[in-house]
Order: sequence, then C-alpha cells, then structure tokens
Amino acid sequence: KNENIEDWAKYLNISYDNSHYLVFESSKKSVDQLTKTGKSSDDKLAFANADFIKKNRQALLYLSYAKYLEPYMFHNNLEIEGAWDYEKGEKNPAQLDYDKVKNVLVKSWNAETDIDLKMRYAYQLVRFAHYTNRYKEAVSLFKKYVEVLNTKSVMYYYALDQKAGAERGLG
Repeated sequence: KNENIEDWAKYLNISYDNSHYLVFESSKKSVDQLTKTGKSSDDKLAFANADFIKKNRQALLYLSYAKYLEPYMFHNNLEIEGAWDYEKGEKNPAQLDYDKVKNVLVKSWNAETDIDLKMRYAYQLVRFAHYTNRYKEAVSLFKKYVEVLNTKSVMYYYALDQKAGAERGLG
C-alpha cells in the first residue's frame, strides 16, 4: 500500500480505495466540480457528499492544484551522470511560470491553518524548485516551509527526499 494514500485515507476519514481513486485516478475537473457545485459527474466520487465536501474543502482545493501540477512534475535535468532513473513525461516543470506557481504555493501555505495541508504545500514548493534545477532554493524552501512545521509526517519525508535530490544536484 502507498503511505501517501494511507495518510489521505486517515486524514479524510475514507477508505483506502476511495482515497486512492480521489488522489490518483479522479480528474482535476471532477475535484473542481466537488468544490464548486457540491457534486461531481464522476460516480466513483459518490462518497463525497455535502458533509464530506464542507469538512474537506481545503483538502479538495489542495488536491485540485496538485492535480494541475502533477503532469509537469518530472525532473528536467536527466543528464546528470549517475542520476537515478526519473520518469520523463511529455511535460516538464520548466513549461510552467516558476514565479507564478511558487507564489500560489507560498500564498496557499501562508493561508492554510491545517498543519497537514501546510506540509503538502511545502512539499510541492520543494519538489517544484528541485525539479526545475533550483537546487539551492529547494534546500532553502525546505528550511523555510518544511522544517518550521516541526512534524515528521509522511509528507515530511517526501519533502526530505526532494531536498536530498537538490543537495545531490549541488554536489
């Protein structure tokens, strides 16, 4: 089982299968429908009733943005000697406006009061900097947005993995 999905299932108080579908298989459009209209045309999201949506609105907004970013989240410097075999997608993070994405993530981190969601935004910040080869910035973002949360959740270790990749990029 995927520890990220287990974490989401616990956080959202839903089954592992529903969590897996919501995070990995549902479309951004379907998640957006939930937050905007309170329902989705995706029958597999039927578990997301009005109470669920109200209680988890911020998490759904996070998931929507994460789904926007995900197709771009591949390391765009695969030429490093001895580099791990990162997947390479059709898109890469260099195709996004770095400052715009970073600003959205920072504003979201600042506005978020839930520590678990703050950590997820922090992870996205570190990962985005790492995957755009801004290695020093990725390490700095880890210190500024991850370490200050003082929690060792699953997402902390995901962010730490991204920081390690950035440190490797720095030599």
